[in-house]
Amino acid sequence: MISKGLAKYILFCWFLVLEGIPALAQPAVNPIRPLHPALGDLVDARENARYRIIGPVEHLFAVRLHEYETNRFRLHILFRAGNAPAIRLLPLSLQQLSQLRSQLDRRIRRYRQGQSAGTDYLLSIPEQHPGAAARQEFILYDGSTLNGVLSTIRGDTLVVKTLAGVEITIPDGILKMVRPLKRDIPRGRIQQTDPNQTRLFFSPTGRPLKQHSGYFADYYVFFPTLAYGLTANLSISGGVSIIPGATSQLMYIAPRFALTLNRKVSLAAGFLTMGILNQEERFSLGYLVTTFGDAVSAITLGIGIPLHANSSGSLLLIGGEMQISNHVKLITENWVFAGNDLSLLYSAGIRFFGQRLAVDLALVGFDEFAFKQGFPLIPYVDFSVFFGH
Repeated sequence: MISKGLAKYILFCWFLVLEGIPALAQPAVNPIRPLHPALGDLVDARENARYRIIGPVEHLFAVRLHEYETNRFRLHILFRAGNAPAIRLLPLSLQQLSQLRSQLDRRIRRYRQGQSAGTDYLLSIPEQHPGAAARQEFILYDGSTLNGVLSTIRGDTLVVKTLAGVEITIPDGILKMVRPLKRDIPRGRIQQTDPNQTRLFFSPTGRPLKQHSGYFADYYVFFPTLAYGLTANLSISGGVSIIPGATSQLMYIAPRFALTLNRKVSLAAGFLTMGILNQEERFSLGYLVTTFGDAVSAITLGIGIPLHANSSGSLLLIGGEMQISNHVKLITENWVFAGNDLSLLYSAGIRFFGQRLAVDLALVGFDEFAFKQGFPLIPYVDFSVFFGH
């Protein structure tokens, strides 16, 4: 029978999973910067037409510049595309912004001297944009999210019609991100996708970790890991064990390159090395994995090669995942150790997840003790907290 204390702990963890602990990732409102001192904090349609800044566009409502990280900027472009209002968030580096301001400065000086400011647009809006009634995800600076359709733009203010039919007004200044709503809507319900797309239980999938995104994971409590996306395709993870009373701890690091080939196939190659701190001996492994499927269901196949002169054989990975509800996914991860003798590690379990938290519970077995007396499976547990985009 489960004790009351354990039951309360399980309920508390489940509450965190459903809520996604948004308090861990609530950024402050990013400051608004003038695109040019002569234009102020907001560029309207008249200024845009005068200096040919952004286009071609049928009707521009407003343009504002936000500094969302130190020396990293984003233009919020509110306009009409056909019969539908639209918004684009265009990232700019400090170098790109400096170049744009220099070009604007020359155009403003020419206009004031009575000359033509220019004929070509300085920036173009990406051709791809959602059409009328396109479902989008509007993420605000306070961590909250709205799912719906952008129905109206009034100046620098958005009116979003949620999937429940409620219209909500959003000032552009509190908007952090807009992206297409990639969640399926079976039977009228939104399906939350798993944030832990780059891993099964322990082994990686072929999916890339997004740039400037990452997660903190902890395996069996004593093996914490931190992962971060350095670029759109390159990420790195690593950590040090925290086993109580141990005279030495295990250190591990794993860079990885991943590439999405198409909507159903992704490929990753990486390198894992681990060893005891203050000791020269290391274990290193190179691997290649491929994931076939989407965010809801997929199969991952892989191969790992030990990188030691005295090592032989290889490791073969067969894994699968299937989402069965808004917050639950079934996972299996199985390794075949092919050398002088064949051995098998097999596992199956369940993942509970929210927007920024995932918890894995599984059972792991080895063929060596599968038929011995006693319980032949080892419990497995880990959790992951996600941050970034």
